[in-house]
Amino acid sequence: MQNKLSEGFYSVREAAALIAFGVIGVNDAKLRKFFKETKRYDVAVKSDRAFDNGRVIDISFLDLMELRAISYFRNQGITSQALRLAASEARREFGNYPFSRRDVIFYKEGRNVLAHAAKETKDERLLNLVSRQFEFDLVKDFVDEGVRWDINEQYPQYWHPNKIEFPEIAIDPRVSFGRPAVVNYGIETETLYCAWVDSKGDYQAVADWFEVPLEKVRKAVRFQSELPN
Repeated sequence: MQNKLSEGFYSVREAAALIAFGVIGVNDAKLRKFFKETKRYDVAVKSDRAFDNGRVIDISFLDLMELRAISYFRNQGITSQALRLAASEARREFGNYPFSRRDVIFYKEGRNVLAHAAKETKDERLLNLVSRQFEFDLVKDFVDEGVRWDINEQYPQYWHPNKIEFPEIAIDPRVSFGRPAVVNYGIETETLYCAWVDSKGDYQAVADWFEVPLEKVRKAVRFQSELPN
């Protein structure tokens, strides 16, 4: 696991905007619920970050990736009860951030965790997911989209929030504290966007200032402009 400074820092609102590139209907209010217990079930995401009177202040890169996967499952109609139970079971066996781990979701152990939660909560959608290969393949396509996994194919190393439209923009917890940045340049998209605004829309000036190819500046500005609210 990476040290604290390299884990990334995001507000829940920022996380919602990034996840919304791939999951419809995500907002910060929905994400905050995953950090709260219910009378019957544990939290869906157990973060070790800062809280203020029970309200999460900032989250890490792995929190972000955990929220991304859980938001997708929730968007597919799986109940929050089933997801909370599955997450709790998986944490006991695999540690925190089980839905960030490719091996937990896709291999035998992960299916057992999901199947147990489906049976316990009688979640028909989740039962279908673990019993029908073609549906599970759709989940695999989503979770793998834009993610570079570590050598063990366990934890994500970095993530392209929208690899199809913006392959040159990635979130790497080792670069700029995990802020969206231009690959191989390490310059945040927000920095380029603000410089573009200050230059009154002069892309070439920004490219010259930061020594970044013109087309990458254009993509960074567009990425920042199109971040879901």
